[in-house]
Amino acid sequence: MPFTSSTMSFDEAIFLRVSGVTVTTVKKACSPYALFEFPDTPATRELLHRYSRGERMLISPKQLLITRNDLYREARSVRGGL
Repeated sequence: MPFTSSTMSFDEAIFLRVSGVTVTTVKKACSPYALFEFPDTPATRELLHRYSRGERMLISPKQLLITRNDLYREARSVRGGL
């Protein structure tokens, strides 16, 4: 079974998904917030490290916005639409 990691950061989840990582949106128990899970691999840790350093990445602004909207809808859905 592969290891997973999670974040409550919407921005990190968007960045990972737009970079090609499979990000799953789940409801956090006893919380109104969504939780984002993704595979815990050296590649995903490196992507998050690059993100935290503010490195420039070749990501289309259009793809970034589309991914943001998709992830936002998923987060609202798991929270019960609130």
